[in-house]
Amino acid sequence: MNAPESWTLDELTRDAGRAKELFRRSRLDEPLALHSEFFNTFAAIFGGIIDRLPSLTSPSAESNALAELVATADAKTAFRYLAAPPVSEDDLKTLAETTLAPTTLRSDPERVRRVREIILHVIDPHRFPWVREGRRPTDHERTQAIVASAVLVAARKVETARRSDAKRLQEDAVKDMLREIGFEEVPARDMALLDAAPAPGRFCGESKLGDSRADLVVRLYDGRVMPIECKTSNSAVNS
Repeated sequence: MNAPESWTLDELTRDAGRAKELFRRSRLDEPLALHSEFFNTFAAIFGGIIDRLPSLTSPSAESNALAELVATADAKTAFRYLAAPPVSEDDLKTLAETTLAPTTLRSDPERVRRVREIILHVIDPHRFPWVREGRRPTDHERTQAIVASAVLVAARKVETARRSDAKRLQEDAVKDMLREIGFEEVPARDMALLDAAPAPGRFCGESKLGDSRADLVVRLYDGRVMPIECKTSNSAVNS
């Protein structure tokens, strides 16, 4: 067996410098179009939610009114972002002891009451000060709330897209490197035992290996199985 390659401190420092330069280039070249797209989508949704808040937060809130506010995935996301800080869908389900399925809300006023009480309890007093004061917003307050809320969601959506794209690009780069040195890609599969891993000189994409998942599973030429985690990080300490 050949001795494993050993990198010098100078080589590691050089490679780290290249990685930083690639990160700078990708972040500075990143278009604002995606952020603007998310912002525009959710600004319109928040406008509709804010206009319906008085009827939603009143003791006589109708089931259909709430069901309409969570009729789509984006609307459901915006609804959760009324809170400070925003709550996850799972947390909201647990707090209100209900799902957010429109059909369920339409048929059960008691569930609507619980959701309404939770939102009134956690709604952001800085973005929506008029709700607890029992009045309608001024035009300025309405505009501020829409902009602030849409920016919150857009920022989170862009961060999620970045992580997904970065992970995919890194996986593709590792696959390209493996092909360049003669490895062959085969279909992904669940591997309860190491015997189910690809044959020597082959690799597969994201698969379950034992009780865990690996982004890539490689069978080295000497028969050893090498799982690879393609994690992206912009932190020098983590990297």
